[in-house]
Amino acid sequence: MLARRNGLPGEKIPKGILTRFEKLTVGRLLSQIETAATPELTGLGLLLLQLSQQTAKFLSNGIDQIARQAKSDGKNHDISIAIDGNRSGITVHCNELPESIARERLTVHCKVRKYDTKANAWYGVLLDPTTRNIRGALVIEKDWEPDTQMDAVMKIWPKKSPVTASQSALTLQKPARNDLCPCGSGKKHKKCCLNKPA
Repeated sequence: MLARRNGLPGEKIPKGILTRFEKLTVGRLLSQIETAATPELTGLGLLLLQLSQQTAKFLSNGIDQIARQAKSDGKNHDISIAIDGNRSGITVHCNELPESIARERLTVHCKVRKYDTKANAWYGVLLDPTTRNIRGALVIEKDWEPDTQMDAVMKIWPKKSPVTASQSALTLQKPARNDLCPCGSGKKHKKCCLNKPA
């Protein structure tokens, strides 16, 4: 700490909680969050720091996958993970849509995910597919309660449950060719990430 503050010899950032994800995409996001220091991003940063190494790897791989897909086909791609026993979660959208449209879609998606999992907080992140930099972020914090309007939305919303943190650890095991792809696409691994360059 003194090395960073006072320019003394030594590691600028000692190994520990802030460096354990440094080689992962989640680590890059944490660096951007630290630089920006907005309220939405601060809460997101604290959430990301709570992730286990396995969950951080899973989320990083998922973000890398959706970024490749969005860059390749120009469409929106997303990944959602429920965290902390479904009490909170995160949705990452990756697209090049105009800011207002992208933010509106992310907001709706986060509201649905939060309601569907009965979470009290849900974070949303909007990434640029080329740079993988954060374009925007949001947080929805409110104790979960039943809502008839959301119940109606849930009836027509396509069912694709967010992966839980514990499930994400299981999917880090090497999937077989005919297993569902761990990126959450719903396709077999051999027809999805197995054939794509890293």
